[in-house]
Amino acid sequence: MIRVCYKPNYFIVVGSFRETANTQKMIGQLRSRGFDAVVAPGQGLQRVAAAHFNSREEAQEALKSIQQQVEASAWIYRP
Repeated sequence: MIRVCYKPNYFIVVGSFRETANTQKMIGQLRSRGFDAVVAPGQGLQRVAAAHFNSREEAQEALKSIQQQVEASAWIYRP
C-alpha cells in the first residue's frame, strides 16, 4: 500500500516514478530493509522517500547514510 505522508517537512527522496507499480516496488524494497518509506506529497512524479523528518538538520544528518546504503543520488525535498 502506498502511504502519502504530509506531516513532516523534510523527506529524503531516493526515487521518483510515474507508474504506481514502480513506486510500490521501491517502497517494498525499502521497507524490507527497515526503512519507513513513504510517498512525499507533491504534484507530478511520485517521490519515494526512505525517511522523513521535522527539521532540515535531522534530514541532513541522515542523508549521507542513506546515500551510502540506498541511493547515491538521494536528496532532501521539502514540499
